[in-house]
Amino acid sequence: MKRIEIIANHSVEADIIEAVESSGSESYYTKVPVVYGKGRSNPKMGDSVWPEENFMLIIYTDLDCSETIKEKISRIKKEFPDEGIKYFEMG
Repeated sequence: MKRIEIIANHSVEADIIEAVESSGSESYYTKVPVVYGKGRSNPKMGDSVWPEENFMLIIYTDLDCSETIKEKISRIKKEFPDEGIKYFEMG
């Protein structure tokens, strides 16, 4: 079993959820709808200075599905390089 965390701008949310849901039947996720913070890109704080917001998916899946998800998210990151998509995998 793998745990994957994906944090990204809301602008790519539909693309990412579609990628996860089409990666296999053994993927379960929880969506945290609003996430604030600062990584390597501009802060996402949901305020008047930094108005953008992120979301986070926490995914539990098997090894095969995790590889598929990783590949699909990599393609989305290449298509949208400025959206601050972050992918973390544990387990």
